[in-house]
Amino acid sequence: MPFRDNGKRRELTTPERSRIVEARNQGASWRAIEREFPVTAQGVKKVFDRWKETGSLRHVKHKGRYKKLRESDERYLLQLATQNLHATLAEIVADSQLEISERTIGNLLQKHQFYVHLARCKPWLSPSSMKRRRHFRHEYHLMGPQWWQKHVYTDEVYISCGPQRHIRTYVQRPPHTAHQARYLAPTFIHNAKAIGFWGAFTSKGHSELVPLPVQTITKHDGKATTTTIPNSKTYINHILIPHIVPLYEELGGLSEGCRTIEDGATYHTSVETSRWRKMFGVVQLDWPAHSPDLNPIENVWPLWKQRFRSICQNPQKHPRTQEQTISLAQEIWEGLLWGRIYKWISWMPGHLEKLRQAKGGPIKY
Repeated sequence: MPFRDNGKRRELTTPERSRIVEARNQGASWRAIEREFPVTAQGVKKVFDRWKETGSLRHVKHKGRYKKLRESDERYLLQLATQNLHATLAEIVADSQLEISERTIGNLLQKHQFYVHLARCKPWLSPSSMKRRRHFRHEYHLMGPQWWQKHVYTDEVYISCGPQRHIRTYVQRPPHTAHQARYLAPTFIHNAKAIGFWGAFTSKGHSELVPLPVQTITKHDGKATTTTIPNSKTYINHILIPHIVPLYEELGGLSEGCRTIEDGATYHTSVETSRWRKMFGVVQLDWPAHSPDLNPIENVWPLWKQRFRSICQNPQKHPRTQEQTISLAQEIWEGLLWGRIYKWISWMPGHLEKLRQAKGGPIKY
């Protein structure tokens, strides 16, 4: 930059800029122009680049304040946010060792569409489980909607009207990545103490909402505890014979290639349960473990729970006893829009395509 006689810096005049552009167009190098004009080679290049970009030789003052972060700083901060998905803005500031505020990083993340979201809860999938899911997709991806409409889709669910402690996990992620494995909050099977129900539906009808009986079991230390998780005997007497067999026969049974869709719980796969299945001619589809996101009935439970909890928020309608809770749950179950729900089974080919894209990983329900 040129200097005045008093030693202060000054801007290049328009004739000086014109001579710089003319010299460059005639093939002069940056260093040659630098020796001719009182400006550095970098300043000469800026003048020529501005003229080439705008076609003007006038000096235009910079609008607004200069950016706090360079492009390299932005890439570095985005890398830190991606490596630690659960880090707060204050932790990212401390890790970056840059003299910036939390608001600067927040604006940068929003610019690149990184927002804080509540992590979706999904069962944890081991590499072997993902491999089994890929094999399942490869085995059945050619089956059309008509084939999937021949099956009975079943599942158990647990609810509680009492206060529940929800641990919410927030992650910073780009849009449309909610169901990628690295952005999920894994859930694990546990011994639920709430009221349990069993339900099923097909393309032609649905079962009753069956409450699971409370059982008393004795642990190894001699202490007795109650649970609603059924054993093989309870499953056979309360679910398999009175509910699954009628739905199975309604679809045509084994002669029509019907199958039951159930998870890998021990009371579904035990020797005693298998013996009774064989006795009634009920065939179970080999379902991959930890794969509720493939079962269409999993889309029924959120609707059912939402209506149940909305009614429980009303103090006058809140159930006070277990019998009232069961009655309310069964009433809501029968009031669902089953004509629309039956059509969800035809989505199964689409679910398998999503499973292929996720390479056996978690997908949207």
